[in-house]
Amino acid sequence: MNGLLALIAAGVTVVASRRGRAADDRSIRRWLVGFAIAMALQTAAIRLAYEFPSLRFPLTAFAAGYGLAAWASVLSLVAVDTRGRDLVTRVPLLIFAGVALATGRWQVAAWLAAAGTASYRWRSRFGTAQLFQLGLGALALVTFSFIIPPPGRIETEGLTRSFLAFARATSLAAGLHAGYGAIILFNAFVRDPSLGIRRVGWRLALSHLLVVLVPLALLSGMWVSTTVLGVSQDHAQIAARALGDEAERMERALDAAIADPARSRERLLAIADAHEADWPQLRLWHGVGHELQQVAGDSLPHALALVSWPDSIGRIPTSGLVGFDDSLFLGATARRGTSRVVGLVPVRPLLDSLGPLVGARVEMIGSRGRGGEVVWDERTGALRTVDDVEVDTRDSAEVEQAREIARRFGLPESTFKSRERRGSTRLVVGPDTFATRPRTVLAILTQGYVMVRGVAFDQGHWSRSSFLMSADHPPSRLLAGIFQLSSDNPFSYLPIVLLTFVAFLFLVIAIWDIVMVTNMGRSITSAIEALRVAADKLRAGDLGHRIEVEHRDDLWDVAGAFNLAAEGLSRARDMEKEQDRIENELQVARRIQARLLPAEPPQVNGLEIAGLYEPAREVGGDYFDHIALDDGRVLLVIADVSGKSVPAALIMSAFRTALVSQDLARIEPAVLAERLNALLHSSLDPGKFVTAFLGFLDGRTGGLVYVNAGHNPPVLMRRDGSHEGLEKGGTILGILPSSRFEQGEASLAPGDLVALYTDGVTEGANAAGEQWGDDRLVATLGRADGRPCRQIATEIAAAVRAFEGEQGATDDITLVIARRLG
Repeated sequence: MNGLLALIAAGVTVVASRRGRAADDRSIRRWLVGFAIAMALQTAAIRLAYEFPSLRFPLTAFAAGYGLAAWASVLSLVAVDTRGRDLVTRVPLLIFAGVALATGRWQVAAWLAAAGTASYRWRSRFGTAQLFQLGLGALALVTFSFIIPPPGRIETEGLTRSFLAFARATSLAAGLHAGYGAIILFNAFVRDPSLGIRRVGWRLALSHLLVVLVPLALLSGMWVSTTVLGVSQDHAQIAARALGDEAERMERALDAAIADPARSRERLLAIADAHEADWPQLRLWHGVGHELQQVAGDSLPHALALVSWPDSIGRIPTSGLVGFDDSLFLGATARRGTSRVVGLVPVRPLLDSLGPLVGARVEMIGSRGRGGEVVWDERTGALRTVDDVEVDTRDSAEVEQAREIARRFGLPESTFKSRERRGSTRLVVGPDTFATRPRTVLAILTQGYVMVRGVAFDQGHWSRSSFLMSADHPPSRLLAGIFQLSSDNPFSYLPIVLLTFVAFLFLVIAIWDIVMVTNMGRSITSAIEALRVAADKLRAGDLGHRIEVEHRDDLWDVAGAFNLAAEGLSRARDMEKEQDRIENELQVARRIQARLLPAEPPQVNGLEIAGLYEPAREVGGDYFDHIALDDGRVLLVIADVSGKSVPAALIMSAFRTALVSQDLARIEPAVLAERLNALLHSSLDPGKFVTAFLGFLDGRTGGLVYVNAGHNPPVLMRRDGSHEGLEKGGTILGILPSSRFEQGEASLAPGDLVALYTDGVTEGANAAGEQWGDDRLVATLGRADGRPCRQIATEIAAAVRAFEGEQGATDDITLVIARRLG
């Protein structure tokens, strides 16, 4: 049945996940409400199933159904705005959870399911105030699920057992999901504590309430916790001292009883009769030498081990707690000459009597002494009680289990007594062990603990030992105890008076704080209102409006700054008109520059050519061209003008005019460079110059004749991956009136390409100052692998811009790429 329920949960998971991916805000709200209702009803149904055994089957079935509904709501919410990478961890966790549930490990399944559903992306659909309300709801659900938890473990069979395990698994998973969700949702309040409140005065009031209430809550919680722990610890110390005093009193009584060897047995019997009330179920052994005979009380399976305890006097304590593997006693031993005596009292009745004395429930915890026990008496061949076994009436299934064990050995059911107060109990019958551990996590954290000295018999010898004892004082009795003691001790009223005075003082301070915040809020609100009105005037275009400054503080200083800003805006309006005029001129320059650059590459037999220009500003200073000549050649030109913007564009225009005015079909590259240099030198201002590369590429032979006038050397990339730079030429253009240039030659085989570029490609730098560099350019060209020249140029430009990052472009990017076809 566990496997079938796991398969049903898996089907619901798939359906809910698909439904959640197409969710709208209304559906999300509906799932949140459904999750809250299902979780609350499931928690109540599980608790009722423990309380009413006759209705356990229908209640566990209802709890499983509510758990399935809660699980469907959780998966629908988790699937909202989900991403593909979320499934990498979510799906394996949910699969493992299903396997654990199918094998009956519902606790493991719950934790895995909670880990797999720890996603709350749906919270982006809500505002801060709504998230705060949802966080309060999640916290309430978690609190509700922990306030009324099941009281303990019950034994069930068949469908009831499967339904209960499934309900507990889904309940724990839902509780963990809600608990972690409360933390996530409250985080929105931490980031925006205004809760969406627009009025500043109300925000100030909220902040002051948080300043007052949060520390008060923390101090109150700290006071309560320290008081509870302190009182519980005091009670544990009192109980430990009481046990120690009782053991020493028993030791003195035993020592006095064997002072007269002739009357030792008689005196020991008198001790048993005299202390029947305060030492219930007292066992006494007396003997001479290495033999002990039982004088009073029931037998003990460990009686033979008691012989060596008196022999260990001087090495181990002679009184205190006495521990065996499965039982715990309070005892003492004494020795006079060859006479020895040992007394043991089951610790459980003593702890019951200590409870009313110290005002708390006292228990021994740990591996030994878990309460009363029932053992097999080898001497009589029957099962009998060593001391009373107390089981809470709420643990009906556990009581029935213990009684079933007892009935098998003929033990009356009346052995098991029920009290309103829960006890810690252990039943040992051969291989069968029955134990209850009624403590909750909260009870363990609020108990007082103390180590009690004693001795233990382990692995055939006696040794010193310590036993952990706890004292549990109900926190609800602390304040009630103050009022109860006030009738006997008039000074008990002093704490009440002090607490009342502190509460009254806090109330007065809170009222003063609220009044102060109100007055402060009015002052702030008036300044904000003046700023709002001025902002409306400014939005309407009234730059002549000014704020009348009423006070001297930060907000009114802002109002004064607003007046200065209005004056600045008035001046800015005039500057804006001038800027519009400049922008119009730049638009004209952009259009001129666009006309100067070639629209598309020429069609030259045997060649593939592409050019790209990407300015760093509105108007740049780079230039490229590819001019087809009648004899099957093409002139590849790339130039970089010093400076940027409009002046650079004007120089670039002059360079192109000088270039196209030459007889390009009959001129050599070196002569062309000399003429361009002379024209530019006569027309440029001092300090202005142009770097250029001029190359005549023959599409039939692949021959390239070029001149490099101070420009970045183009890269000739061979098909086999080797490359070379085209560097021959001379100085930059426009600096000297007459310059001589050296002409270079190269040859492109089929598949080879040549890339012309400006310094904006290789000198593009990132935020750290690192340049893109020649190596990256060569590596990119080496990966061209037959791709179109246009695509290669686009990839290079994109790589440079990506390398430059958020700091933006620092220079123009210009590329001309030509490949000789096969």
